[in-house]
Formats: sequence, structure tokens, C-alpha cells
Amino acid sequence: FDTIAVFEQPYPIVDLGNDTLLCNDATLILDAKSDTLFKEWQNGSNQNTYTVSEEGTYSVNVIDEYGCATLDSIHIEYQATPIIELGNDSLYCYGDSVILIAFYPDATYIWNDGSTDSTYGVFMKPGSYHVDVSNQCGYYSDSIKIDFHNCISCVNMPNVFTPNYDGLNDVFKPIYDCNAGEFTMKIFNRWGQLIFQSTNIEDGWDGTFNGRKSDMNTYVWHLTYQNMDKPGVEYFMEGNVTLLR
Repeated sequence: FDTIAVFEQPYPIVDLGNDTLLCNDATLILDAKSDTLFKEWQNGSNQNTYTVSEEGTYSVNVIDEYGCATLDSIHIEYQATPIIELGNDSLYCYGDSVILIAFYPDATYIWNDGSTDSTYGVFMKPGSYHVDVSNQCGYYSDSIKIDFHNCISCVNMPNVFTPNYDGLNDVFKPIYDCNAGEFTMKIFNRWGQLIFQSTNIEDGWDGTFNGRKSDMNTYVWHLTYQNMDKPGVEYFMEGNVTLLR
């Protein structure tokens, strides 16, 4: 007769943990945590631990002295703290639609008015716009100032004025909404005589010539100016103004 001893050997225990998200340049040490004789990682390494420094799937196979083997794996994802750029403070033309973009993969957004889209539309509403962008690794904030002006002409002229010293519309002068530079305004009577000239946009014609009140009539004006937001461009305008008393 003969005898044989048979016993049950449990499989080796190995647990690399749950799939994990790492932020920025963080590293993670995976430990096989097993007293088995043999370990083999996905790259052929036989060390007890493995240091993770990039995204991917990592696995280890542990084998005991009886040949029983257990395989475990873990997936590591990397994510960076979001960084976005809304751009420099900007000046746009009236009528322009401006789209601010704060997109960052797998991020959430909160704009200054509480909206949560990755883009924000600005339509002729000057002001400061702010967004917080966040993900599991942190958040980043940025802001931008938006302004609008008349790109065709930022200087406008009235067509009637009433120099009767009542404090209302007594002076004929430009209305402007830009950073006006070099400026010249000339006013002529109906015979083509120059009766007023100014190089200061804040100065206007009070309806007199050589100290005397000018007649109620229609007068011709010529205007040149530069918009300092668009250096090198000179604007010329001309038209008529009616003097009423």
C-alpha cells in the first residue's frame, strides 16, 4: 500500500489598491505586500515595490513556493491643476460680440454672475469679468476688463446749439468717448470766413466772433483728431451746425 498527503494552499494575497488619481508631479509607491518567493511587475521588475510617476495601468504577479499565483493591477491617472488665460484687458467696438473662453479638460467653472459654462458671452457690456476654474487637483482664477467704444468715430457733433446763456447747450463742442489725441476744430460762416478755431477738445464755440454775437444761421465745421487707442490713424469729419437764440 502507499499513502500521500494532500493539502490545500491558499493563493497569495496581493492588493495594490483602488484606481487612483494623482495631481501634477506626484508619485505613488506600489507595494506588493507579500512574503511570496517571486514577484514580477508589468515591466519585468522583481522588486517588492514599484514607483509610479506617469499615467498608466500597473500590475504585479506574485507566485509562492508551490507555484500558486495571484495577479493584481491598478490604473493611475494624472491630472494637473487647471491654468487658463482670459487674455489681456481689451477694448472692442460697439456691436462686437466677445466670447471669453476658460475651457480646461474635466474642470468646472464659476463666473462672476454665477454661470457655469466654459465660455462666457459679453455683448456691449463693459466691465470686469472673473472666472474660477477647478478640478480635483485645485483651482485657478483669472479676470479681464472689457470696454467698448465707437470704432467708426468716437467723436460726435451736435447739429444745433443755443448760446443764450441759460446753461443748456450754450457751447458748440464735440461729444467723445475715447482717448482723443491731436485735435483741431474750425468753424466757418456762410462766406467761408474762419470764425473759430480750437486745438483743445474741451473748448467749444460760444457763438461769438470778435466779441460780437453771431447771427442765427447755419455754419460749417471741420474736425480732425486722433484716437490714441489706434495710434497713427487720423480722423476727419465735417458738417453743419445751426445757431439758434
